[in-house]
Amino acid sequence: MTSGDTILLGIGLIVFLGAICQVAAARLGLPSLIVLLPVGFLTGILTRDSNPVTLLGPGFEPVVSLSVAVILFRGGRDLNFSILKGPDAAVVRSLLVVGVPVTWAIATLSAMLLLGLQFSSALILGSMLVVSGPTVVGPLLDYVRPSGRLRRILIWEGTLVDPVGAMLALVVFHAITIRGHPSPVLYGGVEFLASVAIGIVGGAIGAAILWGIYRGRFSQPVQAAATFGTVILVAALCDIVQRDTGLLAAVLMGMAVTNLKAFEADDQMPFLDTVVALVIGVLFIAVPATIHASSILDVLAGSVALTAVLVLVQRPVVALLATRGKGLARSERAFIGWMAPRGIVAAATAAVLDPQLAAAGIPGAHHLLPITFLVVALTAIVYSSTARPIAVSLGVAGDLAGDGVGEEHPAVA
Repeated sequence: MTSGDTILLGIGLIVFLGAICQVAAARLGLPSLIVLLPVGFLTGILTRDSNPVTLLGPGFEPVVSLSVAVILFRGGRDLNFSILKGPDAAVVRSLLVVGVPVTWAIATLSAMLLLGLQFSSALILGSMLVVSGPTVVGPLLDYVRPSGRLRRILIWEGTLVDPVGAMLALVVFHAITIRGHPSPVLYGGVEFLASVAIGIVGGAIGAAILWGIYRGRFSQPVQAAATFGTVILVAALCDIVQRDTGLLAAVLMGMAVTNLKAFEADDQMPFLDTVVALVIGVLFIAVPATIHASSILDVLAGSVALTAVLVLVQRPVVALLATRGKGLARSERAFIGWMAPRGIVAAATAAVLDPQLAAAGIPGAHHLLPITFLVVALTAIVYSSTARPIAVSLGVAGDLAGDGVGEEHPAVA
C-alpha cells in the first residue's frame, strides 16, 4: 500500500476499534476502558498501521491535547455550582489542596523505591499520577449510584484535578530540563502560576465567544458544532502560548456554560456527547498502541506494586486528611478513600511527554509511558470490580435499577 493508503487504513482501524469496543463493553456490562486499553495495546503489537506516532508524526501530540480538551469541556459542563455548596465545596477544595501534593509525594517516593526510577523521572511520573478524571469516575458512579453528595464531590474532584495534573507535569518537565537556571523551583512555581493565568484568560475569552453563539438561538446541531469548534480553537491558542493550558481553559468554558445566567444552554447536547464518546474511544485505542510489549514486561512487577500503594495507601491517606471535620459520615469518607481511578489525561500526558523526556536525556524516561499505562489499566480493573461491593458493604450504594440519585454520564470509559 502507498503511504496514503496506510494512513487511511490506520485511522479507519483506530476509529472503528474505538467505537466497537464501547459497543462490546456495553453489551458485557463493563466500563469500556477495560476493553479499550488491551485492544489498543494488542492492536499496536499486531499491526504497525495503528501506531498513531507513525501515522501522524508530529501531529500526534497536538491531536491528543485537543482531544482531551474536548473531553474536559464536557466534564466541565457537569460542574454545577448550584448543587455544590457549603461542606461539599469544602471537601472538593480539600481533596485538591491536600490531595495533589500528598499524591504527588507518595507516588514519587514509591516510584523511586519500587521501580528504581531516579528522582527526576519519578517526580514527573508522580505529577502525572495525581489526576483522576470524569471519563472513568463518571461511569463507575453511574453503576454504583452512591448518594448525590458523594457523586457531586467525586465528579468535581475528578474533573478539576485533570488540568491541574497535566499542567503540573509540564511545569515539572520544564523545571527539570532547563539548563543553568539558578532557581528551578522558583522558575517552576512562576511557570505554573503563569499557566493558570493563561488558562483562566483563555476560558474567559472562550466563554464570551460561546455566549455570543448561544444568544443566536441556533438549532441544537448548529449550536453544538459551533461549541465544538470554539473549544478546539481556544484550547489550541492557549496551548500555543503555553502547553496544556488549553485543558484548564476547556474546563472553565464548560463550567461557564453551565453556571452563568447569561447562557441559556440546553443540558442535552447529543451531538457533543457523541463526539466525546468517540474521542474517548479513539484515544484509549491510540495511546496504548504506541507502547511496545517489551517495555510493559520490564516494568510490570513494579507497576503492580505502585498501583497497590496508590490504591491501598495513597488514596485512603488523602481521603482521611481531606475529609476530616467536613461533616461526612464514616462510610462516605471510606468510599471516597476507595475511588481514585486514573484515566485518559494521565495516559495522554505521558504519551505527549514521553518523546520529549527521551530527547532531553532524562534517565528512565522510556519507562514512564508503560508505567502510566499499567497504572491506568490496573486502577480501572481494581475499582470497576470492587466499587459496587465496597459501596454496598458501606451502605452508600443505590439501587441498580435506578434511584433517581445519579444521572447518566456521557463519557463512558
